[in-house]
Amino acid sequence: MTNIEKVKQEITEIQKINMEAEQELNTLYEERRSYQDRLLQTESKINITERKISELKRNCFDKSRTLDVLVKDKAAKERDAKIRAAIQNEPTFDDMLQKELNTWFQEVQELWHNREIDVDPAIIFARYENKIRDAEIPSRETAIHHEAETRYKQIITDIVSRELDGNKIDYLERRSLKLPVRWFLDNQHIKQTLEI
Repeated sequence: MTNIEKVKQEITEIQKINMEAEQELNTLYEERRSYQDRLLQTESKINITERKISELKRNCFDKSRTLDVLVKDKAAKERDAKIRAAIQNEPTFDDMLQKELNTWFQEVQELWHNREIDVDPAIIFARYENKIRDAEIPSRETAIHHEAETRYKQIITDIVSRELDGNKIDYLERRSLKLPVRWFLDNQHIKQTLEI
């Protein structure tokens, strides 16, 4: 083998090795393209899964917020029911009014023990029922009554709710139930209507 042939053979071997290397390079390019496609698909799947997780977390948060609202509403309704049940055992505005009229009548009798008093608390209470409480036509007196009764309900609700919370209500706070009744009886229009 001559040098030329030898060089030709070396060139052929180099070309053969080059061809194999190019084939391997093409295979590697193809694998890279395949891996890039797989990477893009994987990235896409990751993005979709992340969005899905984010949506699930948002839904979970919304549901937990809804649950919190429902639990609070239920607790508030149960508390309101307890308050209403406890208020049923408390004296009403009319009970306090009758009691206050009887107390007022006893005080007047004690102060004027030598004189005969022609005022009966039952008559005054009957006037109250007929002219104010059960009046069909709204008037200034019914508005005053409504305001006094609303104040009374606010006070009794406050007292009962504080008792349910475990607070001790003393005698003076309980006496505050009389304030709306006295305010009602001290009003000039009410005095004229009840003829006190």
